[in-house]
Amino acid sequence: IAKWDFYLKEQDDNQDNCVFLPYREAEIFCEEKGGRLCTRDELANGCAAFTGCSFDDSNAAAYAWTSTAASPETCTGPAGDSASYASCKEFVAAFDALYDASPTDSGPNPMRNISTVAVGRNFSNVMFPSDVAFNIDTSSGVATFDSYLYEFELSNDEAVQFCGAVYGPPLELTKACDASIDVLLGQEISIGLLSSTSKVLRDFGGQYTPSHRWTDWFVQLVDSNLISLENELSDFYEGTEDNRDEPRWLEFYLSIQDENPYYSPRLNLPVYCVDLEVNPLDPHERIGSCPRAWINNSSWNVHDENPYQWQEMFDILDGPDVESCPKCDATWLEMNSNAFFNTSDPCHSFFYECVEGVERLYQCGRFWDKCRSELNAAVGYWEYPRRQCDIEVCDEEWLVENPFNPEDDELACYDFAELCLSEFKAEYPDVEYPIKYCSGNPDLTCQRDWVDNPADLGDEECNKFKD
Repeated sequence: IAKWDFYLKEQDDNQDNCVFLPYREAEIFCEEKGGRLCTRDELANGCAAFTGCSFDDSNAAAYAWTSTAASPETCTGPAGDSASYASCKEFVAAFDALYDASPTDSGPNPMRNISTVAVGRNFSNVMFPSDVAFNIDTSSGVATFDSYLYEFELSNDEAVQFCGAVYGPPLELTKACDASIDVLLGQEISIGLLSSTSKVLRDFGGQYTPSHRWTDWFVQLVDSNLISLENELSDFYEGTEDNRDEPRWLEFYLSIQDENPYYSPRLNLPVYCVDLEVNPLDPHERIGSCPRAWINNSSWNVHDENPYQWQEMFDILDGPDVESCPKCDATWLEMNSNAFFNTSDPCHSFFYECVEGVERLYQCGRFWDKCRSELNAAVGYWEYPRRQCDIEVCDEEWLVENPFNPEDDELACYDFAELCLSEFKAEYPDVEYPIKYCSGNPDLTCQRDWVDNPADLGDEECNKFKD
């Protein structure tokens, strides 16, 4: 143990602890961990031994990077190549074959210096792309390819050439090749897969047109914004519960005030409704607002008779003068003063007997009519006490049309459906339902021919989805 200064690999099931990176990323990875790439001699002396992943096994499927530049003494491959040069040559040849087998409209091979000349096994006529430049439309966010960038400065001086390569120095050549693999293939495509793909293209005689790497992703995209919105609406709507102890309109009904009392023609004072059955604890308490008692066990379609029938009392009274006042006259209740001015006239006192005998009953009848008419005008359909609908969850179809008929004894569910709609509109006042998808199809995906296509699709929803 004293021979080496080493770190044990973390003992867990995380396969990410064994990392496979191009050279440039490997350098950065080590630096971010507070270390560096080992030199060739350090690896040969076992510096990285016992750290896991078995990269030092001769049968391992991966090589370990070192910071030592390739040199003539490492050119021990079958063709006199170094290991890193051999992988790079395989990549360059496979990529060149890919373009040779591709349709002519695929564009020039970005690795060729002279587009009409094949790459050489010794890297002649080879350029190494190090990055990609894009044009970005700031209004739409769409990025389109502009050009490749070539940032590595390689030399063709014989003093820095090794292993038959026309460029050097070896470390820069390796870095350049590694960067091109990262730019042109990415981390998911191996050189072996690249070689297989180019072979398939040769077998198809250039008639097969591969799509861009993003195309498969693009044509699977659905209108996720609308789908998410619809799911959100559905969750909210179906979560609406009828927790009302009283109907919503009850507060409005109870707030209706008696603002038009009867005025006694004798005293010229307001007379309000008083009813012992409504206020049993205080028979003298006036009814200044519409009471619950007047709607108990009633509904909009039950034509309750006004319980305050003052006319019967008028009918049982006989006047003192058969000619002038044989009976109480209903028009007297609309007068502000006695209809008979002569106080000695027997009809004078009979007038007061009639109106004062029914004035409170008359005012109760007037206010009862007002309460009922204003409630019917404001609510339309009601019943009290309200019943509970036997359906407990709002149905999305109710947002389109209330399916219940209050006139067919379905008022409880009609009222619940109206509650569902009002809660939905209060939470989402600007949302139109049902959600409108392109072509009415929520499963429709983005179409390849929409890319860079400014044409109007003739459908507002499709244009929104395309954008």
